[in-house]
Amino acid sequence: MQYKYLLFFLVLLAANIHSKGINAPEDSVIASVGEHKILYSEFANRYTDYILSAGVTDNMMTREGFLNNIIMENLLFWCDDNKKIINDEEYKRNIEWTRKQVLLDYLKDREVYAKITCSEEELQKAFVRLNQKVAARHLYAQTEQEAQYIYKLLKNGADFNSLARQIFQDTTLRNNGGYLGYFTWGDMDPAFEDAAFSLKPGQISEPVKTAYGYSIIKVEDKFENPILLQSEFENKRGMLMRAIKISKKKPTEIAFINSIFDFNKIKFNEKVMDDIFEHFSLIDPNNSEMPFNKKPSKLKALTYENTTYTQSDIENKLKEVPRKLLTGIQSVTDLKYAVGGLLLQDKLVKMADSKGYFNTPDVAIMYNKMVKGVFLETKKEIIARNAVVSDEDIKDFYNENRDVLFRAPDQINVQEIIIDSRPLADSLKLLIDKGSDIGELASKFSLRRQSAEKKGIIGFDDKDKFGMYANLFWQSDINQILGPLKIEDKFGIFKILGKQAGEPVPFDKAKPDVDKFLRIKKGYLLVENYSSKLKETVPVTINKELLGAFTPVK
Repeated sequence: MQYKYLLFFLVLLAANIHSKGINAPEDSVIASVGEHKILYSEFANRYTDYILSAGVTDNMMTREGFLNNIIMENLLFWCDDNKKIINDEEYKRNIEWTRKQVLLDYLKDREVYAKITCSEEELQKAFVRLNQKVAARHLYAQTEQEAQYIYKLLKNGADFNSLARQIFQDTTLRNNGGYLGYFTWGDMDPAFEDAAFSLKPGQISEPVKTAYGYSIIKVEDKFENPILLQSEFENKRGMLMRAIKISKKKPTEIAFINSIFDFNKIKFNEKVMDDIFEHFSLIDPNNSEMPFNKKPSKLKALTYENTTYTQSDIENKLKEVPRKLLTGIQSVTDLKYAVGGLLLQDKLVKMADSKGYFNTPDVAIMYNKMVKGVFLETKKEIIARNAVVSDEDIKDFYNENRDVLFRAPDQINVQEIIIDSRPLADSLKLLIDKGSDIGELASKFSLRRQSAEKKGIIGFDDKDKFGMYANLFWQSDINQILGPLKIEDKFGIFKILGKQAGEPVPFDKAKPDVDKFLRIKKGYLLVENYSSKLKETVPVTINKELLGAFTPVK
């Protein structure tokens, strides 16, 4: 739990994915929007990141669609009146937050990641690991908000195939449920790989931030190839070093944070923290004004390293946080971790500033890129917010999708015995086959005490909680005994006690989710229509010869 606040504030540095195409100068113009030029290098890098992250197939239609998306961004950024956005307090808050995040990314890159090393022994072990292959499918979203909503639908019982048909524009991924096939280390985006290889077959990840968007990953299968020839080792050395450093990033980062900050040394004034939390129910995501006390409060909120922070000090720090992060605070405990993250952030930003990192060319380039991204996300949200979704549209969409997108998840009830010995598992299975009561055996032998105390009965739970065996359990008959089944380093014997098919959620209860999903879909079309109107007043040209000759290299 003490690392929870890290997740709230620290963003891992996105890895650079190299790409190249034809021998075109990097400053070649692949398209122009009025007086603004879109360089070949920008398209090449972003497009290659996109096809790696989203898993789409490269073809001329995909290239044109992606380039048109960049053109749309330039129309929104350069060719419209954006004074209201630039002067908005929430936008300013996001920009300052972005400055801090860019600094932290660069600090971690220099002070943490750049110092990660790998031994020859680790390279040899990684070479063996290179034989592992993973088959996975994913659902792709451009923004975290969309990804979190898609993830929520999955948890509520929607399946990959149905969501893929709603989400993907690429026909292959739309029709195959986002299936990417088998891949190994070095084939995909580093963050994507790191998440996929950490999952077990049947498991689904939370949204994973990749170099170009967000992915929700489901691992379908894992296996090992025949051992690679040792002669290939040197050719794979660079990729192996990269894979090892990726695997060391998180523990190295945690060790670095622990060396400069101890969350447990924060002494909170519980009453004051309760008072601050009360205001969070008043936060309006669409209003830039913060609902904190108007008058300064000198009441002590906490102490850390001989420094006292008053209630006003903490509220002023929270006022600097983008509203979308504040709305994620659902308890006083969440608030404490968020405040701890802010104190840590202050310390890291001061460290980065003292080293002059913000004035380095790399940080300046990344900052300008991120600022443009924040602007475009804000602009698109404002346009999409005006999407008109009628009650009739909502009702029609619900009726079309209620049996898949808007239904409660299937549930299964099983009785289990979990043991760590295969011979014992086989012996228990023989006893059950001869008439012994599985509940009595579970009480005596099962290692999972929580269920053992209930004679092995788990109770009804969502089907997807059973991971790689979910479909096997669902397709089995009531009272059927299954096993022994291998579960990591243990073995399980299971009896199917009951199954409940998820029913569609009533329309009145599902309506907010239906409306939200429909607005995400219609919002994109609204942004596209908005930019198309701008395009009518601005000359746009595309170098189709250069676009057609481009070849991405993974």
